[in-house]
Amino acid sequence: MINSMIPYKEGIFNKIYRFFKKLFRKNVEVKKEIIIPKEINSFKEKIVIKEDEERKRLLELRAKWENGEIEADDISDEDIDKIVEIYNEETRKIEEETQFIKENISKMLNELKQGTN
Repeated sequence: MINSMIPYKEGIFNKIYRFFKKLFRKNVEVKKEIIIPKEINSFKEKIVIKEDEERKRLLELRAKWENGEIEADDISDEDIDKIVEIYNEETRKIEEETQFIKENISKMLNELKQGTN
């Protein structure tokens, strides 16, 4: 029964609803675990992580430059060269993807031509 000033007569459907709600109520237990990072043992893993951090730093510099937050004069020549390498790499990947798509389209067109003949 609901605690209120007005008497409330509960219907059969409400009783059934409450019964199933109680029956299937989930008791959620939160487990807290402490995650201890693994130590990096090999020199190779250290180098890979440094390269990723360096790339992230360069991408942040590039984004700041593109947004006008910093000027090109504020970036060192080495960083500019690395950013240009990233641009060239991205351009190469886009060209490869474009070439792949063009080849797929030409294959599909050839199949359509052969199918209509």
